[in-house]
Amino acid sequence: MADPCNRRHRRHQWSRTLDASLPDLMVDARPFVLPTVQANVSVTLCLVPKAASTSIKLWLFGTLRARGYAFAPDLWECVHSQPALRGLPEPTASLMVVRHPAMRIASAWFEIRARNFAWRLPPHVAPNASFAETVHALVRTTPMQINPHLRPLLYTCGILSGRRYRVLRYEEWPRLAATLAGHFAPSPAAPPLAFRGSTTHEHASRLYTPALAQRVSTWAAADVQLFGYLPWRPGEPVRMRPDHTAGGRAF
Repeated sequence: MADPCNRRHRRHQWSRTLDASLPDLMVDARPFVLPTVQANVSVTLCLVPKAASTSIKLWLFGTLRARGYAFAPDLWECVHSQPALRGLPEPTASLMVVRHPAMRIASAWFEIRARNFAWRLPPHVAPNASFAETVHALVRTTPMQINPHLRPLLYTCGILSGRRYRVLRYEEWPRLAATLAGHFAPSPAAPPLAFRGSTTHEHASRLYTPALAQRVSTWAAADVQLFGYLPWRPGEPVRMRPDHTAGGRAF
């Protein structure tokens, strides 16, 4: 059964093609602008699927509501259909939340299987295809034909159009949460951006063979390099390059 939230999102996206005056949506893989807690200061934020984007958006909407920004009830019910705020000043910074490519693919795969979201698979992949079959098809598919949940990060957030960001890595959650709280939390007492916890890494080590992990590392080499990661192998932790472990990576 299709997700009603996705149906509302698709309808709203279609309406945007008819009425350019509608506010921009906080859509994954596309930058949007938000007001910070500092007066007349805004920040561009880009979230990508399978890097805690839903959890972060829910937290952001809570902080914005606590600061007096209202959202329509029907949109509040669907995290992926929230309108961004209009008339904000020019952003002073740009932030992007990322995750290691191998973990994003594994996380997307688990969700596809758990929620029967076969429409997110690469084109011409059978709904019952194995993880290995899906990966082999993925690496042969043109990036912009890939669903955003599996698409390489290089092809999101306007990077190829010249946008540049300070990068916040999912794997460095305390730093990520502190950075976002510094921009958006209404007070030190505000609810923190909690880490929901994930078993993706544990399961990924069983999904991937060394050869399959190498195939993904080669395919996503630009993401691995640009966002400061090292290639991942089953049984190992996700590691960052030593020169990119202090502070948010900027590019």
